[in-house]
Amino acid sequence: MKRMVMSLVAAFVSGASAAAADREGRFALDGGGAAACAQFLQAREAKAAELSLFAGWIDGYLSAVNQMRPETYDITPWQTTDLLLVLVENYCRANPKEAFGLAVNRLGAALAKDRMTTQSPMMVAGHKGAVVSVYEEIIVRVHGALVERKHLPKEAEPKFTPEMRVALEKFQQERKIPVTGLPDQKTLFLLFLPDPKAAPPAGK
Repeated sequence: MKRMVMSLVAAFVSGASAAAADREGRFALDGGGAAACAQFLQAREAKAAELSLFAGWIDGYLSAVNQMRPETYDITPWQTTDLLLVLVENYCRANPKEAFGLAVNRLGAALAKDRMTTQSPMMVAGHKGAVVSVYEEIIVRVHGALVERKHLPKEAEPKFTPEMRVALEKFQQERKIPVTGLPDQKTLFLLFLPDPKAAPPAGK
């Protein structure tokens, strides 16, 4: 796994987790969540049909977190399932005997600090025939990250404007990733990751 995931992995192993069901800190895992990380890794390496079970488990678990966690509208407001699978894979390689569900539980805890606490409208950002759908709140965060890196002036409008598109292109050129001018997965990961030297997520 690339260096770009290491700060989130550190949050994984910090011991943070969602609230458990009983006083002993125990809770039941059903379906794919009960499988060992090693089983998930085998399915991922073989690109087996079983992988869809694990991907669905992640989506279902995080949807439940959105419903049950206070002040949470979306705990993964910009991350795709593919990116989440990469993060869980890295953790599972270091902890192959741990239940897949516990790995996802740690992922949820690691992502919680960057969750979106209230609903935000979706918008479509397009350029040269390519489009991405993102929350307007994420565009506001992109604005802040670009301002912090001095790719945008502070007074720039926090919307997907031609000025923001040009700023994204400059950032993408700087980081040597595909220059799309869009807030795509690689760009968002590098914009929001604290480590400025992190590498982009391979293949995502």
